[in-house]
Amino acid sequence: MQSEFNFVNEAPKISAMEARQEVSHLVLRATTGGLTYDEAKTLAKPYLAIMDARGAEIAKKHGKKYTPRSFGYFIRLGPG
Repeated sequence: MQSEFNFVNEAPKISAMEARQEVSHLVLRATTGGLTYDEAKTLAKPYLAIMDARGAEIAKKHGKKYTPRSFGYFIRLGPG
């Protein structure tokens, strides 16, 4: 599935759940050879920022510390 978002410096207007799905698609493409690791990591940065911002909001609301997720975390988790 081709991502609708191709600009690295501009954040897309999507929810954290949709951002998670896009990162999963990028991981799948990177693990199957459609993208290199570095290309996928660069394309995932705006989506990771969206997820980290939402995670930090939720953690603050509940008085907890949020640990940002990296692209490597999603690679280890695997596609899906």
